[in-house]
Amino acid sequence: MKPPRIAKTPLRHVRRERPDMSPAHKRNIKDLPCCVCGAVSAIDPHHLMHPDHGPNSRGMGRTSADKWLVPLCRTHHDEAHAYRFGDDSDWLATQGIMGKELATALWSDRDDIAAMLRHVLRAIQGARLKRMGPKTPGAVGSGIE
Repeated sequence: MKPPRIAKTPLRHVRRERPDMSPAHKRNIKDLPCCVCGAVSAIDPHHLMHPDHGPNSRGMGRTSADKWLVPLCRTHHDEAHAYRFGDDSDWLATQGIMGKELATALWSDRDDIAAMLRHVLRAIQGARLKRMGPKTPGAVGSGIE
């Protein structure tokens, strides 16, 4: 007599919920303008990838937590991923954006889209001012005599 067969049921992956992930937050990020140029169409939520974001933020085969999302247009999202002189926070800094601070502010107001928009608009304005540089007295067009 043959021994009874062991039923072979396929293993199912049970996805663990992470406290720093939120599909609603990701959807809200898509409704915000690009934090670099202010474009409002084709917005990609960009996950900042940085090792000091904590133990639950990244790993092999894992994306960074949703609390590290910033809105980027498709062009700037591609540029951030192509940057080879550091991580994407460094690339954002070259654009005048403090990525980690912006992501933290957006996460703290994740249920208030108007507050999130204010954070992004402030970041865009600050970045433009940084890129313009300081006005020197007597420079042409500086308005300072």
